[in-house]
Amino acid sequence: MSRNKAVGEYGERIARKYLTSKGCRIIEANLKLSYREIDIIALEGDVLVFAEVKTRVLPGLGSAEDTLGQVKIKRLKVALGHYLSLFKGTDYRRVRLDFIAIDISREKKTAKIKHFKDIV
Repeated sequence: MSRNKAVGEYGERIARKYLTSKGCRIIEANLKLSYREIDIIALEGDVLVFAEVKTRVLPGLGSAEDTLGQVKIKRLKVALGHYLSLFKGTDYRRVRLDFIAIDISREKKTAKIKHFKDIV
């Protein structure tokens, strides 16, 4: 397994624990739809939450937060739409797209989590 893949999987485990601690119930993780992937799908009350997770080890090429741009958001919206079209019979009052940025400090042995809700 590559270093980047291992860091990404570690960050996604942190994100799942974080969301669970906030009262979310994880439905899916790393769901592949065609050539798109949704990192985490969770339920928060009656809200279906799609979460994109980015993890960076600092110091590095910037923070995880820096990776979110309009092209990424557009791709996430396509994946979200694809998921919803496959599961038309499921009734959710609200759907939300979140971004979770995780910056890991090797020196301090800490992970800083920033959760951006409803990014679109």
